[in-house]
Amino acid sequence: MISLGYTNDEIATRILMTATVNNLKRMRWLKLCWLVIAFAGVQIMYTTAAKARAHEEGAGDEGEVETILTPANKNAEFDKNAKYTFEVKNGTNTPQEGKVSYTVANGMGKIFHRDSIKVKIPKNSTEKYNFEIPGDGAGFYKVNFMINVTEYDDTTRRVFGVHPEKIEAKRGKPADFDAFWDNVKLELAKVKPKFKVTAMPKLDKDNRHVYLFEMQSLGDMTIRGWLTVPISKSPNKKFAVLLGLPGYQGKPGANDGY
Repeated sequence: MISLGYTNDEIATRILMTATVNNLKRMRWLKLCWLVIAFAGVQIMYTTAAKARAHEEGAGDEGEVETILTPANKNAEFDKNAKYTFEVKNGTNTPQEGKVSYTVANGMGKIFHRDSIKVKIPKNSTEKYNFEIPGDGAGFYKVNFMINVTEYDDTTRRVFGVHPEKIEAKRGKPADFDAFWDNVKLELAKVKPKFKVTAMPKLDKDNRHVYLFEMQSLGDMTIRGWLTVPISKSPNKKFAVLLGLPGYQGKPGANDGY
Protein backbone atom coordinates (compact mmCIF):
# COMPACT_ATOMS: atom_id res chain seq x y z
CA MET A 1 0.00 0.00 0.00
CA ILE A 2 1.33 3.39 -0.94
CA SER A 3 1.23 6.01 1.80
CA LEU A 4 0.42 9.59 0.90
CA GLY A 5 1.09 10.89 4.36
CA TYR A 6 -2.60 10.73 5.44
CA THR A 7 -4.19 8.52 7.98
CA ASN A 8 -6.91 6.13 6.94
CA ASP A 9 -9.58 8.36 8.54
CA GLU A 10 -8.32 11.43 6.64
CA ILE A 11 -8.28 9.51 3.39
CA ALA A 12 -11.80 8.29 4.00
CA THR A 13 -12.94 11.82 4.83
CA ARG A 14 -11.39 13.25 1.64
CA ILE A 15 -12.98 10.50 -0.48
CA LEU A 16 -16.39 11.26 1.10
CA MET A 17 -15.96 15.01 0.52
CA THR A 18 -15.00 14.44 -3.12
CA ALA A 19 -18.03 12.23 -3.66
CA THR A 20 -20.29 14.80 -2.01
CA VAL A 21 -18.96 17.59 -4.21
CA ASN A 22 -19.46 15.47 -7.31
CA ASN A 23 -22.99 14.63 -6.21
CA LEU A 24 -23.74 18.31 -5.65
CA LYS A 25 -22.42 19.11 -9.12
CA ARG A 26 -24.59 16.36 -10.63
CA MET A 27 -27.63 17.62 -8.68
CA ARG A 28 -27.05 21.16 -9.90
CA TRP A 29 -26.70 19.84 -13.46
CA LEU A 30 -29.90 17.81 -13.08
CA LYS A 31 -31.73 20.86 -11.70
CA LEU A 32 -30.51 22.92 -14.64
CA CYS A 33 -31.67 20.22 -17.06
CA TRP A 34 -35.09 20.08 -15.39
CA LEU A 35 -35.38 23.86 -15.59
CA VAL A 36 -34.55 23.77 -19.31
CA ILE A 37 -37.06 20.95 -19.89
CA ALA A 38 -39.75 22.74 -17.86
CA PHE A 39 -39.16 26.01 -19.73
CA ALA A 40 -39.36 24.20 -23.06
CA GLY A 41 -42.60 22.52 -21.96
CA VAL A 42 -44.14 25.86 -21.00
CA GLN A 43 -43.13 27.31 -24.36
CA ILE A 44 -44.69 24.37 -26.22
CA MET A 45 -47.90 24.65 -24.18
CA TYR A 46 -48.07 28.41 -24.79
CA THR A 47 -47.45 27.99 -28.53
CA THR A 48 -50.09 25.26 -28.77
CA ALA A 49 -52.62 27.41 -26.88
CA ALA A 50 -51.83 30.41 -29.08
CA LYS A 51 -52.34 28.34 -32.23
CA ALA A 52 -55.63 27.05 -30.86
CA ARG A 53 -56.80 30.60 -30.11
CA ALA A 54 -55.72 31.75 -33.57
CA HIS A 55 -57.62 28.86 -35.12
CA GLU A 56 -60.75 29.70 -33.12
CA GLU A 57 -60.48 33.39 -33.99
CA GLY A 58 -59.88 32.52 -37.64
CA ALA A 59 -63.00 30.37 -37.63
CA GLY A 60 -64.98 33.32 -36.29
CA ASP A 61 -63.65 35.57 -39.03
CA GLU A 62 -65.03 33.49 -41.89
CA GLY A 63 -66.99 35.35 -44.54
CA GLU A 64 -70.66 36.10 -44.81
CA VAL A 65 -73.51 35.38 -47.18
CA GLU A 66 -74.24 38.24 -49.59
CA THR A 67 -76.86 38.71 -52.30
CA ILE A 68 -76.94 40.88 -55.41
CA LEU A 69 -80.11 41.44 -57.46
CA THR A 70 -79.53 42.69 -61.00
CA PRO A 71 -82.28 43.61 -63.52
CA ALA A 72 -81.77 42.70 -67.18
CA ASN A 73 -82.55 46.35 -67.94
CA LYS A 74 -80.59 48.81 -65.79
CA ASN A 75 -83.65 51.09 -65.52
CA ALA A 76 -85.88 48.13 -64.58
CA GLU A 77 -88.23 48.92 -67.48
CA PHE A 78 -89.52 45.98 -69.52
CA ASP A 79 -91.78 45.33 -72.49
CA LYS A 80 -93.61 42.41 -70.91
CA ASN A 81 -91.97 40.24 -68.27
CA ALA A 82 -89.33 41.51 -65.88
CA LYS A 83 -86.02 39.63 -65.88
CA TYR A 84 -83.72 39.52 -62.87
CA THR A 85 -80.56 37.66 -61.85
CA PHE A 86 -80.30 36.82 -58.16
CA GLU A 87 -76.68 36.19 -57.17
CA VAL A 88 -75.76 34.54 -53.88
CA LYS A 89 -72.19 34.71 -52.57
CA ASN A 90 -71.46 32.19 -49.83
CA GLY A 91 -68.27 33.32 -48.12
CA THR A 92 -68.70 30.92 -45.20
CA ASN A 93 -67.20 27.49 -44.61
CA THR A 94 -70.70 26.01 -44.43
CA PRO A 95 -72.84 24.92 -47.41
CA GLN A 96 -76.03 27.01 -47.53
CA GLU A 97 -79.22 25.19 -48.41
CA GLY A 98 -82.80 26.44 -48.61
CA LYS A 99 -84.87 28.44 -51.08
CA VAL A 100 -85.07 31.72 -52.98
CA SER A 101 -88.58 33.05 -53.55
CA TYR A 102 -90.30 36.19 -54.82
CA THR A 103 -93.67 37.94 -54.73
CA VAL A 104 -95.05 40.51 -57.17
CA ALA A 105 -97.62 43.13 -56.18
CA ASN A 106 -99.37 45.97 -57.98
CA GLY A 107 -99.22 49.64 -56.97
CA MET A 108 -101.87 49.07 -54.31
CA GLY A 109 -99.78 46.35 -52.68
CA LYS A 110 -101.96 43.41 -53.79
CA ILE A 111 -99.83 40.31 -54.52
CA PHE A 112 -100.87 38.62 -57.77
CA HIS A 113 -97.96 36.25 -58.40
CA ARG A 114 -95.36 34.33 -56.39
CA ASP A 115 -92.81 31.60 -57.00
CA SER A 116 -89.79 29.89 -55.36
CA ILE A 117 -86.89 27.56 -56.15
CA LYS A 118 -84.71 25.31 -53.99
CA VAL A 119 -81.05 26.33 -53.80
CA LYS A 120 -77.80 24.83 -52.53
CA ILE A 121 -74.67 26.97 -52.46
CA PRO A 122 -71.41 25.11 -51.62
CA LYS A 123 -69.05 26.69 -49.11
CA ASN A 124 -66.95 29.61 -50.38
CA SER A 125 -68.72 29.74 -53.73
CA THR A 126 -71.19 31.81 -55.77
CA GLU A 127 -74.39 30.77 -57.51
CA LYS A 128 -76.65 32.77 -59.87
CA TYR A 129 -80.36 32.25 -60.48
CA ASN A 130 -82.36 33.80 -63.32
CA PHE A 131 -86.00 34.77 -62.91
CA GLU A 132 -88.63 35.90 -65.43
CA ILE A 133 -91.40 37.72 -63.58
CA PRO A 134 -94.79 38.47 -65.17
CA GLY A 135 -96.36 41.89 -65.01
CA ASP A 136 -100.06 42.68 -65.40
CA GLY A 137 -100.12 45.12 -68.28
CA ALA A 138 -98.61 48.61 -68.39
CA GLY A 139 -97.74 49.87 -64.91
CA PHE A 140 -95.31 49.72 -62.03
CA TYR A 141 -94.93 46.70 -59.77
CA LYS A 142 -93.28 45.84 -56.48
CA VAL A 143 -91.16 42.72 -56.36
CA ASN A 144 -89.71 41.23 -53.18
CA PHE A 145 -86.96 38.60 -53.34
CA MET A 146 -86.53 36.45 -50.24
CA ILE A 147 -83.64 34.12 -49.44
CA ASN A 148 -83.92 31.61 -46.61
CA VAL A 149 -80.92 29.30 -46.25
CA THR A 150 -78.98 27.55 -43.50
CA GLU A 151 -77.38 30.61 -41.89
CA TYR A 152 -78.94 33.55 -43.69
CA ASP A 153 -82.36 35.15 -44.21
CA ASP A 154 -82.96 38.39 -46.07
CA THR A 155 -85.43 40.27 -48.27
CA THR A 156 -84.54 42.53 -51.20
CA ARG A 157 -87.24 44.94 -52.41
CA ARG A 158 -87.40 46.46 -55.87
CA VAL A 159 -89.83 48.18 -58.24
CA PHE A 160 -90.03 47.57 -62.00
CA GLY A 161 -92.09 49.03 -64.79
CA VAL A 162 -93.83 47.47 -67.79
CA HIS A 163 -94.32 49.87 -70.70
CA PRO A 164 -94.56 52.90 -68.37
CA GLU A 165 -95.02 55.15 -71.41
CA LYS A 166 -98.33 53.39 -72.07
CA ILE A 167 -99.84 54.12 -68.67
CA GLU A 168 -103.02 56.12 -69.15
CA ALA A 169 -104.93 58.19 -66.62
CA LYS A 170 -108.52 57.16 -66.03
CA ARG A 171 -109.60 60.80 -66.05
CA GLY A 172 -109.19 63.32 -68.82
CA LYS A 173 -106.77 66.24 -68.63
CA PRO A 174 -108.48 69.59 -67.77
CA ALA A 175 -108.11 72.39 -70.37
CA ASP A 176 -106.27 74.69 -67.92
CA PHE A 177 -104.09 71.92 -66.42
CA ASP A 178 -100.72 73.16 -67.75
CA ALA A 179 -101.45 76.85 -67.08
CA PHE A 180 -102.55 76.09 -63.51
CA TRP A 181 -99.41 74.20 -62.61
CA ASP A 182 -97.13 76.70 -64.35
CA ASN A 183 -98.53 79.44 -62.10
CA VAL A 184 -98.27 77.27 -58.99
CA LYS A 185 -94.61 76.51 -59.69
CA LEU A 186 -93.87 80.23 -60.13
CA GLU A 187 -95.46 81.01 -56.75
CA LEU A 188 -93.70 78.08 -55.09
CA ALA A 189 -90.32 79.26 -56.41
CA LYS A 190 -90.70 82.35 -54.19
CA VAL A 191 -91.05 80.28 -51.01
CA LYS A 192 -87.93 79.27 -49.05
CA PRO A 193 -88.42 75.53 -48.47
CA LYS A 194 -86.37 75.37 -45.24
CA PHE A 195 -85.78 71.65 -45.63
CA LYS A 196 -85.37 69.77 -42.36
CA VAL A 197 -84.56 66.09 -41.78
CA THR A 198 -84.85 64.61 -38.28
CA ALA A 199 -83.65 61.12 -37.33
CA MET A 200 -86.28 59.09 -35.46
CA PRO A 201 -84.24 56.29 -33.82
CA LYS A 202 -87.21 55.09 -31.74
CA LEU A 203 -88.97 54.16 -34.99
CA ASP A 204 -86.01 52.22 -36.43
CA LYS A 205 -86.95 48.60 -37.02
CA ASP A 206 -86.94 45.84 -39.63
CA ASN A 207 -83.35 46.67 -40.59
CA ARG A 208 -84.07 50.28 -41.59
CA HIS A 209 -83.54 53.84 -40.32
CA VAL A 210 -86.51 56.21 -40.15
CA TYR A 211 -86.38 59.98 -40.68
CA LEU A 212 -89.02 62.72 -40.52
CA PHE A 213 -88.57 65.33 -43.26
CA GLU A 214 -90.29 68.73 -43.40
CA MET A 215 -90.45 71.67 -45.81
CA GLN A 216 -92.36 74.92 -46.16
CA SER A 217 -94.90 75.28 -48.95
CA LEU A 218 -97.48 77.82 -50.19
CA GLY A 219 -99.49 79.66 -47.57
CA ASP A 220 -96.77 79.07 -44.93
CA MET A 221 -97.88 75.44 -44.76
CA THR A 222 -95.48 72.76 -43.48
CA ILE A 223 -95.32 69.62 -45.61
CA ARG A 224 -94.22 66.50 -43.73
CA GLY A 225 -93.27 63.02 -44.82
CA TRP A 226 -91.38 59.91 -43.78
CA LEU A 227 -88.12 58.64 -45.23
CA THR A 228 -86.99 55.07 -44.57
CA VAL A 229 -83.48 53.93 -45.54
CA PRO A 230 -82.34 50.26 -45.41
CA ILE A 231 -79.38 49.61 -43.12
CA SER A 232 -76.41 48.30 -45.12
CA LYS A 233 -72.80 47.46 -44.33
CA SER A 234 -71.81 48.68 -47.78
CA PRO A 235 -71.66 52.51 -47.99
CA ASN A 236 -71.81 52.39 -51.80
CA LYS A 237 -74.82 50.12 -52.07
CA LYS A 238 -77.68 51.64 -54.09
CA PHE A 239 -81.38 51.21 -53.37
CA ALA A 240 -84.48 51.76 -55.48
CA VAL A 241 -86.60 54.77 -54.50
CA LEU A 242 -90.32 54.23 -53.94
CA LEU A 243 -92.62 57.22 -53.42
CA GLY A 244 -95.89 56.62 -51.58
CA LEU A 245 -98.53 59.36 -51.76
CA PRO A 246 -101.46 59.78 -49.31
CA GLY A 247 -104.69 58.42 -50.70
CA TYR A 248 -102.93 56.20 -53.25
CA GLN A 249 -100.57 53.82 -51.52
CA GLY A 250 -99.24 55.81 -48.59
CA LYS A 251 -100.27 55.34 -44.98
CA PRO A 252 -100.07 57.75 -42.02
CA GLY A 253 -96.78 57.43 -40.19
CA ALA A 254 -93.61 55.64 -41.27
CA ASN A 255 -94.64 53.02 -43.80
CA ASP A 256 -93.86 49.53 -42.54
CA GLY A 257 -93.76 48.11 -46.04
CA TYR A 258 -90.54 49.72 -47.24
